[in-house]
Amino acid sequence: MKRILTSLLISMLLLLGGCSTLTKHDGLPSISQIDEWVANKQFGIALSSLERISPNEKMFVIYVNKRKQVKSLAASYEKSILDISERDIVKGNWSGAILSLNTALNNYPTSRLIHDRHNKVLKEHQKRINVLDAKALLARAKLLYSQLPISQKEVANSPINIAAAWDLQSLESELSDMNTRLLTMAGQLIDDNQVNLAEMCIQQARLLTTDKKSLASIELLQDKVNYLNKVKLETAANKAYKERSRSYLVKKRNHRDKVKLLVKRINSAIKGNKLILAEKYLSRLVKLEPNNKDYPKLQMKHRDKVDQLVYKMTARGDSLYRQEKIADAKAVWEKALRYDKRNKTLQTQIRRANRVLTKLNELRNKRSAIRQ
Repeated sequence: MKRILTSLLISMLLLLGGCSTLTKHDGLPSISQIDEWVANKQFGIALSSLERISPNEKMFVIYVNKRKQVKSLAASYEKSILDISERDIVKGNWSGAILSLNTALNNYPTSRLIHDRHNKVLKEHQKRINVLDAKALLARAKLLYSQLPISQKEVANSPINIAAAWDLQSLESELSDMNTRLLTMAGQLIDDNQVNLAEMCIQQARLLTTDKKSLASIELLQDKVNYLNKVKLETAANKAYKERSRSYLVKKRNHRDKVKLLVKRINSAIKGNKLILAEKYLSRLVKLEPNNKDYPKLQMKHRDKVDQLVYKMTARGDSLYRQEKIADAKAVWEKALRYDKRNKTLQTQIRRANRVLTKLNELRNKRSAIRQ
């Protein structure tokens, strides 16, 4: 009996100590409740419930890990909502973007990113509505204004026509109201930085009134538009200047890089005795930067190398010529001439070799003819 009671007591202690995660702990919701909130994307309430976890909490580690998990899931949800709203805006589905952001704010009201995007989308959407309303208002104002001369003419032609007089009075009253609405709309458009459309509303309002108070309001709005246009022009000019400066700096940097690369290639070609290639690079360098400070030094270095090489090749050609190896001597001189195209000595020697080779060929031909 004692053993049975002891077993039951141990079981109860285990149940209480390893308490199911379904139960509430020291003001904290159960883990299952948190999981349910997360499943329903209610990250706001889930995270707020896990703000303070007492170190004395028996399941402290479990709750801390759960908080990390919920924060990670909330960040992913936040990102997905921002991506969805962005795609909706690109497609022109503003109502869809606003709806998804409204839902997200209900689920995660403490998200600063979602709040900022929500405010931005609402503001941009209102700007779009203002533009559409302004265009509709302008169209209506133009239509009414075009009807004014017709109504005035009808009244002038029929002074006793009560209906015509009433129509004119109604039209003038509507135009007066339209003037007020246009000025109000112009103010909103100025705030939205829709300057061109605001100025169109102002110009149309100017046609609809002769009232001094209205005209004063019109001039005040016109001054704001003029100021914004001035700022716009100055901003555009500054932007163009910065772009030109940036373009100039980029070109200057690219030019400097090209010059550095050419100087490096020239040095490498001279060092490797690729003197013809070095000469090509030198020509490019002087075209790219005529006043390059390294050019005279590189040209002299190249010239010294060419002179040494041509001297050796000329001497070798002379030696072959003396050995009556005329064709071989000519080949060596011609190769040397490739390095020093204006060398008069080489040109003379090649011409002399050509004359000798021509005479030798003539002699061979005569001998062949005699033998035959």
